[in-house]
Amino acid sequence: MPGPVPRTAPRSFPRGRRESFNRPGEGAVPVGLEGPEVNIAGSSDAQETWTVSGLLGRLGNLLDEQPDLQELTLRAEITNWTRARSGHCYFSLKDDQAQVRCVMFQGEARHLNFEPADGVAVRAQGSVTLYRPRGELQLRIRRLRADGVGALYEALERLRRRLEAEGLFDQDRKRPLPSHPRVVGVVTSKQGAVLHDIRTTLARRNPTVQILLAPSPVQGEGAEAGLVQALEALQRRPEVDCIIVARGGGSLEDLMAFNSEVVIRAVAGCRVPVVSAVGHETDVTLCDLAADERAPTPTAAAEIIAPALEDLLGELARFRQKLSQAMSREVNLRRERLEHLRSAPRLRHPRRRLEAEMQHLDSLVDSLRRGMGRGVQTRNETLGLLRRGLNQQHPRARIQRSLDLLRERMARLQRGMVQRMQAARQDLEVLASTPTFREPLRLTASRQEGLQALRTSLLRAAWRGVSWQRERLDAARGRLEALSPLRVLERGYALVLDRAEVVSSVEGIRPGDRLEIRLRDGAVKTRVEEVEEAT
Repeated sequence: MPGPVPRTAPRSFPRGRRESFNRPGEGAVPVGLEGPEVNIAGSSDAQETWTVSGLLGRLGNLLDEQPDLQELTLRAEITNWTRARSGHCYFSLKDDQAQVRCVMFQGEARHLNFEPADGVAVRAQGSVTLYRPRGELQLRIRRLRADGVGALYEALERLRRRLEAEGLFDQDRKRPLPSHPRVVGVVTSKQGAVLHDIRTTLARRNPTVQILLAPSPVQGEGAEAGLVQALEALQRRPEVDCIIVARGGGSLEDLMAFNSEVVIRAVAGCRVPVVSAVGHETDVTLCDLAADERAPTPTAAAEIIAPALEDLLGELARFRQKLSQAMSREVNLRRERLEHLRSAPRLRHPRRRLEAEMQHLDSLVDSLRRGMGRGVQTRNETLGLLRRGLNQQHPRARIQRSLDLLRERMARLQRGMVQRMQAARQDLEVLASTPTFREPLRLTASRQEGLQALRTSLLRAAWRGVSWQRERLDAARGRLEALSPLRVLERGYALVLDRAEVVSSVEGIRPGDRLEIRLRDGAVKTRVEEVEEAT
């Protein structure tokens, strides 16, 4: 913000204009006001009296003649932004302590390279002027450019992103509004036109819908707690079908209660569907995003909630007509069927129908008897087969078969043992006739000498094999040590591992990955901060 305006020397006044204020004992002193001269009763000197337009005109001329007020630059936030049909833009610039009205005419506004909105920080270039019809100080802005996001708007954006991440604004959780509500709860201020608009619209569209008001302040201190309490009070009433949360338009600061986190969570967690109608059509609050339905105005909210009584009556008349037509078609169809049955021969001669049914019954009885006879015969045959199978599986028969099988196997065993004993006797007689059997000590000594020679040969062969395998092991150890990565580590190199796998390329490595660096005498665990590829 620029500093205070430097004081300038009093400028001269045009000739031919009486601009003096006579005080007792003093001469004429210029005061910079213009207007008709009047005489005050009881004063010996004439005192000049000014009109309001004259005073404001003079002040406006003074502002126009200050060069440092004609080309100034402000850094502030936009609030109360409005674009008229003519293309002129009206808004205010504010900081933490004050705000000033501004106007930007259509010629300069069409050169804007961004879309201004409440809460946007800007740099504005223009001049200080006086809007004389209302006597208001204002800035005539010639250039406006964005300078980041205002603190309030930035805080709302952070809150919106956090609640959106929690799913409070998801379309899946939004509930449909009741098609024919009987009681509508309204959360708004007792004063103002919002409640009157809702009542008027509901009375015009559907007088059968009742309104249950839960009054609450809609801005200022205590508005957030009042809105939450009103919502809780309404959803405790079982007769309430839906709730309208409404207020009129205003600046971003005026609507801050509906951007409060506690109010947003109360709207999202309400037991019944909620319609948010906060501000004008262009105003969008976080409460609108959390509600089940958003209406551009409170009047539109009432129109959305309550179907028109004329439409309901028309729909009821159409249903009545469709029901009457359906009943007429059904009655005519039943009458035709009744006439057809009356003309049927079976109704004109019931005895014939009865006789035919009796004959059919006798035929069914005969078929049943024949079927039962065939069934009984089949069951008897099956029973005989089962009885024969049961006799074969009787324990006495099974024991007898087992005894016969045992006797047969014992006879075969005795015959086999006799044959084996005869063959063994013959082999023994042949062995007893051999010289080796007759001189067993000579055979044992010969076998021991052969066994000793075999043992000596086996030891020599084993020693040669072990020596050869040791030589191969030493050669392999030498080659393994020459290729061992530990030798490379001893020369100052390092081995990089990613989850126990050797890393040989930056491909697949991302910032934040944890790696292990194996050195000669230990290991280091680290985290990747940046990955650079070789050019």
